[in-house]
Amino acid sequence: MEPYTLKDLLDIPRLRELLDSLDEIHSMPSAIIDIHGNVLTATAWQDICTKFHRINPETEKKCIESDTHIGTELDKQMSHVVYRCPMGLVDSATPIIIEGKHLGNVFTGQLFLEPPDEAQFIEQARCYGFNENEYLEAMRKVPFFTEEKLHNNLTFIHSLAQMLAEQGLQNKRLLESEERFDQLAEHSRTISWEVDVNGLFTYVSQMSLAAIGYHPDEISGQETLLRPAPRGRARGIQKVSS
Repeated sequence: MEPYTLKDLLDIPRLRELLDSLDEIHSMPSAIIDIHGNVLTATAWQDICTKFHRINPETEKKCIESDTHIGTELDKQMSHVVYRCPMGLVDSATPIIIEGKHLGNVFTGQLFLEPPDEAQFIEQARCYGFNENEYLEAMRKVPFFTEEKLHNNLTFIHSLAQMLAEQGLQNKRLLESEERFDQLAEHSRTISWEVDVNGLFTYVSQMSLAAIGYHPDEISGQETLLRPAPRGRARGIQKVSS
């Protein structure tokens, strides 16, 4: 089987839609990031990070240090990391591991675990040249969670992403198996076909079509029996009217 990434396994648009809906109900910021640092979903990221910390060259270095620290801790096979960044916000993360392979991480964060010290943020605004009023307004929008709620949110999002990734792997393998079957059937000199539980054709090989004298459109999705074909046709599969 070919190597796969987290993006290969997840239905990203659907997962993003689910997480956005979850945030609307429970104010649950989150992100799913693959092992190479590619952001697959980002829900409710805070303005204080996206409009201030992540765009200022000095504070961006601190953000990268935080990301690196979390990634390093998760690489140590830790199941759960909670980290307070130098700018005063809290992030937590847990790895997505499929069949022993670490494919990415689930994050929930950019939040407070206790009421913030506004004096600290006023000092940061002055130190890094942020507009003080806008910076404090962004700080006041940051959600406040208890440690228990933080843990519960992270566990739930991780379980959702893990389940969908495992399901995606199963679907990927099923599709690959079907493709191998089709290739084998098409290159085989044997007559082969496939029907569903209702006895309707879902697949007929080219060799079978040549043998019975039907065009694919004539038998696809039709109920069939093996009986003599109409006059002028090869003996083989005969349609049965419902």
